[in-house]
Amino acid sequence: MRGKAKGALLISLILLFAIVAFFLYRELKGRSVSRENLETLKEEASEAEATGEYVPGEILPKLASLHEENPDLVGWLKIPDTILDYPVMWTAGDNDYYLSHDFYGNESKSGLLVLDKRCSPDGSGMHLLIHGHNMKAGDMFGQLGDYVSEKFYLKHRTILYDTLYEEREYEVMSVFRSSINENDTDFKYYEYINFSSEDDFNIYYLNAKAASLYETGVFAVYGDELITLSTCEYSKENGRLVVIGRRVR
Repeated sequence: MRGKAKGALLISLILLFAIVAFFLYRELKGRSVSRENLETLKEEASEAEATGEYVPGEILPKLASLHEENPDLVGWLKIPDTILDYPVMWTAGDNDYYLSHDFYGNESKSGLLVLDKRCSPDGSGMHLLIHGHNMKAGDMFGQLGDYVSEKFYLKHRTILYDTLYEEREYEVMSVFRSSINENDTDFKYYEYINFSSEDDFNIYYLNAKAASLYETGVFAVYGDELITLSTCEYSKENGRLVVIGRRVR
């Protein structure tokens, strides 16, 4: 009986190992496919930019063919000298789909960057909010957490965001930690999308500057255009790391 018990235990352990190995393989394979797909998108955009001709009023050459493939593409976000260089998606009334799917509609743990459903997909308005996962491997907004270091900020002050129709440049203005817990005192930055008045803008701006982890020397006034990048942050429950930029071009 003791021998049979040992045999059964061994078989169970082998089966458990096989199951764990299978799921690990599937996850690693999924990551590899997602990265390969992203590299394909980047190459396609780069080639189109090099060969296309910009025509005012028409979609930027580097985004035109990708937008034709998937009309949910609304822009491209890049922070120079980092791996953050990704397409930005938008779906009417839905912030979640592209946080769990890739450009081609396949399920993906890393997802893509998502322009908030309350923002205009053409990038108009005074404020854009973009969501992305904080991936341990650094994908998507995984490297955004490095902005808690002022040293990192000083080397990466610029955020580039291309809408479908124009190239934009923002200068990092504020970096702070927050949360989406309704019952705490953290600034609810995500509630301010469309500034309906100068007072609304000032509430957002002053709270963002007051919460900043360090002073950037970048300031804004009503009428300036802002971009907010938001990702998970794990120092508190439902924490968020927020990076805000002011448009300079």
